[in-house]
Amino acid sequence: MVAGSRSTRRRAPRGLAGVVGFYGRVAEAEPGDPTAPLVQAPRYRCPVLGLFGGADPAITAEHVAAFREVLDAGGIRNELVVYQGAPHSFFDRAFTNYARASQDAWSRVLAFIHRDPGDELQPRPGSLP
Repeated sequence: MVAGSRSTRRRAPRGLAGVVGFYGRVAEAEPGDPTAPLVQAPRYRCPVLGLFGGADPAITAEHVAAFREVLDAGGIRNELVVYQGAPHSFFDRAFTNYARASQDAWSRVLAFIHRDPGDELQPRPGSLP
């Protein structure tokens, strides 16, 4: 298991039980970026849990939706959650200000880690209510 933005930027993560990305950029940093998760996702072979701040200007709702589309098209099990109003780095630097989002994110990480490999991922709402 690999976590953080490096998890989804790995070139075709293979041999992993899953990847967890906390507010990692999924779109190309610049045109032609071969490491962008949107580019790499068709080669993924493990489930993906992505947790994003809805107020993060570097990761738009359109980026997350495009990432989900690519993962779904490749048959990659995924759970992508956007926490509306939460900024980039909401889980560490702003934990107390975003306690509800942080608690929800942590419970999803634990469930993801402790799942049986063949288990379905939790239903993936577009955002935390």
